[in-house]
Parts: sequence; structure tokens; C-alpha cells
Amino acid sequence: MTTNTDLYCSHVTGKNPLRSISISLFASQFLISDVQIRANKCSRFTACLRATAAGTLFQRPNVRPTYVAHLTYHLPMWGVLQSSYEDVEAELNTLRGRHLDKRILFVGGDGLSILRINHLLQKYPDLYLDSAPMIIPIQGESPHGVFHVMHGGWRLYRRFIRAAADSTLGVDSAAVVDEPTVKTFNNQIYALWWMTRACSEYLLMLLRTPGAVDIDQPTAIVQQSELNVDFAWVVHFLFDFAYLVLDFKQGVRANRSRHLDLLWREFFAIGNTGTANKTNYVPMAVMRVFWADALVPDLADLYHALRAIPMSKRTNVGWDTPIEWLNGSITDGVKRLVSENKIEEFVANYSFLNSNYAALLDVLEVAKPDRAHHMRDMDSNVDRMKGWLVRHIGPDWATATRRNVNSRLGITRGVLPWVEMQRANTKTGGDAVPAFVERHVRHLTNNFYTFNP
Repeated sequence: MTTNTDLYCSHVTGKNPLRSISISLFASQFLISDVQIRANKCSRFTACLRATAAGTLFQRPNVRPTYVAHLTYHLPMWGVLQSSYEDVEAELNTLRGRHLDKRILFVGGDGLSILRINHLLQKYPDLYLDSAPMIIPIQGESPHGVFHVMHGGWRLYRRFIRAAADSTLGVDSAAVVDEPTVKTFNNQIYALWWMTRACSEYLLMLLRTPGAVDIDQPTAIVQQSELNVDFAWVVHFLFDFAYLVLDFKQGVRANRSRHLDLLWREFFAIGNTGTANKTNYVPMAVMRVFWADALVPDLADLYHALRAIPMSKRTNVGWDTPIEWLNGSITDGVKRLVSENKIEEFVANYSFLNSNYAALLDVLEVAKPDRAHHMRDMDSNVDRMKGWLVRHIGPDWATATRRNVNSRLGITRGVLPWVEMQRANTKTGGDAVPAFVERHVRHLTNNFYTFNP
């Protein structure tokens, strides 16, 4: 997907669209100990617990978009995918060819296509950066970005998730898989949400018992939870993982662009572990933040304003969402005697149908301005999981924080996720986080960009 940026053309004529930034400051902001990352995790932890108490943990942000998106769906490019650089290069050149009258072209895609584009920019900067239209990559953040943030944390907390699913769902526990895929994303994130709510309500219950730490002291809550390995699983599950996924998803909905950059920096600590093994998404997170930091102020403002796409008067979606909807509609609408011609005819009519659907959404929003967004009923799962936690960890703060190193939840093998994160992200020498970040960002920008020290 591409965005027309004529409104910016007069501001960049004859100017370099990139500004020099410090490599040391850029690289160090991905450290697990970064002040901004830590402060956001702590404030988010308290805010999510308060939202749990108010029954609004999953309430969508009510944010009026700042612009109107006009989407044009072109016919498919047959014979090319995202699996090879040659295919992505052909696709990118086709997109550029349609917009040779533009100065700048924002080009969105899923992780694999953006990975390829980052390398193509490094390899051919004279074509894609020094000549019009300049290409600025926009990584699709919902569903793909949300999924990979969730997937990395899911791998780290798989043992806790598995134990919770088996104990809560019984014979139906296979519905919660060990290795989610993008295709199973909706079902698995629903499982994550009911586990998140159960852990949140359980922790909130403990915080209301005698001797408990105050809700506004998240660091103390985390530290005291670590006296009991099972209680630590619950608290770190929320603090390091589940609330991050929720924060990221809500950030896309509210188009909180600079906040999403902070969350990509936080994700680094998860993705950089051997268990999460997000070897493609960690460098892509680095590059996502690079583009946000290195653009000149006026262009950066435009970049952040376009971070998400408004699809109604009250919510935004990722750049990868419209095409996912189109793909889903093609699957549902073209079922018999499938051919290239039938798909092209479907796409040609889709813009009209989709525009009217978006208009209908806006009418419904106006008719019901206070309409709440409710998820499928999850009360029974939440109650069963809370009962499991009460039985094995305890019904009050004093019991839950009693020293215990042998899991009663049945989680008996492997390095603890929070320990693995700390080890992976406090390495020294060439494996240190700043060295890793510098190595990757320099490699992908060395043909067109020079950092300050």
C-alpha cells in the first residue's frame, strides 16, 4: 500500500530529508534498563490494574482520527510474492512507476516485504532514496506487528500458558496452541486476553489483602513476587509481556506513533532472547525506530501522523489491515472456478463496496456514540483460571509471597523468562545491546547515511 504525500512536496525541495543523529544515543535506547522503557512499563502496569478494577481493561481508545484515508485498490501483481528480493524489487518498481510525479512515497507491507525493502534501500540508495519518489518504508503493525510482539512473548511464556490452558480448559486445552501463527492469531490473542484478565484480577485481589504492596509501587510488586516462583510467573507475565501486547494494539488503534516506537524498543528485550528467536523482527524494530528518529522534523511529523490508517471516525488500523481485509474478502467471495480474471473483477468492485461499508460504520458510530466494544464472554475461563491460581499460589499477599522455589503450577523446566531476558540484554562486548543495534543499523544505512558519534 502507498500513500500520496503531495502535501509535503513543497517542504522538501532541495533539502536532505534525513538529519544526523548520534549512534551512541540511538543504540543505547534499546537497553532493557532504558529509563523511558522502564517508566512506561511501570506506569502501564498500574494503569492496567486500575482498568481491571474498573472493568475497562480491554476498552478501545476513543480517538478521532486526524485525517481521512482514501484507499485505491490496484489489480494484483501476478507471479510475484514477498519470498525473494527479486519479487519485492519488481513490486517496488511497479509502485514507483505509478507515482513518478511524487517526491516521496510511503510504502507499507508485512514484515517479510519490509525486510526486503530495507535491504533494497541499502543496496540501491541512488534509485530509491536519491531520486524521486524517495521510498520510506512503513511496517505493517496490525495484525503483523501485534502478532510478532505477541509471538515473541508467547514463546517465552509458553510453559505458563500451557499450564494455564491445561488446568483451565481441560479436554478443550488444545484450542490454545504452543506455537501460534498469523492465521490463528485471532483465536490465540483471545486466549491471551482471558489469561491476562484472570492474572490481573487475581493480582488485584491479592493487593487488597493485609500486608500487600500499594498498587502504585509496581517495582516493589515485581520484586516481592519473585520470592515465590509461581507468583513471579503471574506478575512477570503481565509486566513483561501481556500488558505490552495490549499497549501495542491500543497504540495502533489510537495512532500513538511515537509511543509505538517506544514499544518497539521495549520489544527488543523479548525478541533478542534465544527462546523468542525473533531474528528478523528485532532488526526491523531497530529500523522502524531509525526512520522515526532520522527524518527531518517536518517529514517526521507527517510520518507519525500517517502511522495508522483511520477506518472509521473512532479508530485506526495498521497499514497491513486493509490488504488483509481484501485478501479475506477474496477468499470468502471467490470460491468457484477461481481464476485471475475473477479475482481482478472482484478487486475492481471492492473499492466501492469497501467505501460504503466504511461509511456505514461511521453512521453506526454517530447513532451510538457511547457504544461499548465487548469481547466474547470469557467469564468462565477467567474464573477457572483464578481458582487455579488461588489453589496453587494462595488467596492472600502473605501466602503468595511466601518463599518458594519449586513450582506448584507444574512448571519445572527451563530458564525463567525474566531471567533469560535480563541475561540476553545485559551481555557485554560485541554481544552487548548497543553493539548489536549499531551493527545492524549501520549495515542497513551505510550507503546513504552517516551517524554522529
